Amino acid sequence: MSGLELLVAAQAAAQIAGSAVRGASALQEGKATAAATMQAADVEARRLRRMASEEYATGQRTAEDKRLEAERAMSRQKALAASSGAGVATGTILDLIGKTAARGKYLADTERYRAQSRASGYRDTAAARLMDAQNAAAAAKRRGQAAFLGSILEGLGTAAGAAHRIGTSRAAASGTGSRTGQP
Repeated sequence: MSGLELLVAAQAAAQIAGSAVRGASALQEGKATAAATMQAADVEARRLRRMASEEYATGQRTAEDKRLEAERAMSRQKALAASSGAGVATGTILDLIGKTAARGKYLADTERYRAQSRASGYRDTAAARLMDAQNAAAAAKRRGQAAFLGSILEGLGTAAGAAHRIGTSRAAASGTGSRTGQP
């Protein structure tokens, strides 16, 4: 092998090695991007789930406040009825107290439903963010794999080109290459 052939072969080897390093780097970058994406989504999902729990707890407290408010209203109604001399056991007073109790239960149940609905929304958003992150992470890994494969193919192309140049220079040196214009 002549000095020129050795130089071309060394250049090809260096280019192949560089392609392999670039490919490995792209593969690692894809994995790192995927991991970072999943970590960020996990943090966001935990935050949203915590907000869901807080929302639910707040709704339960508000519902209990509505129930207690209705009980206080019924207690005042009973006290007013008793102090007026009408008595608590009369039909009108019992109807009024019953309606107050029903209204209090309705308001408490409505608040519980609203809290559950808002909490479900946060949990659904958390699940959607995780799913989006999983898709983005998979795409980042695929991009890294594609870049790795592209770098390897580039290195093989470079090696083939170098082999061709070496073969062409050998043929020219031995005089067996095709010559145009000769019979």
